[in-house]
Amino acid sequence: MKAPSLRKLNSLKREWQKRLHLLDWKISVGFANIDFLKEITATIGPIGACEHFAELKQAKIWVLQPSDWAKEPDEREQDVEDTVVHELLHCQFAPFGYESDIEKLYIEQTIETLTAAMLELKRANGRK
Repeated sequence: MKAPSLRKLNSLKREWQKRLHLLDWKISVGFANIDFLKEITATIGPIGACEHFAELKQAKIWVLQPSDWAKEPDEREQDVEDTVVHELLHCQFAPFGYESDIEKLYIEQTIETLTAAMLELKRANGRK
């Protein structure tokens, strides 16, 4: 698979920001290395991250840079659209917050399910 450009990443962000009704948010997107993603997510094999400020309706999304794909094998890591949708959904859930690890897990599971469903619908309609 050809590595996506920053232009492609921004295009996906704009498309899904509109689809998810987040046009009133100021959201930037970019690539980040694996060490940075591990640091800000505190997880072992992150492929993306979202730092959001719900009260300001602002967010910064990072996607694993293509040069790190081979270092952290994950069949989803090359599907940057999946990562962008997932991280944008964190903006929708940002106002809910969470107090415990179990609440964080429930939100992650919900975001994973919604991401898969939305991408399946889009791709089933022949729009890549």
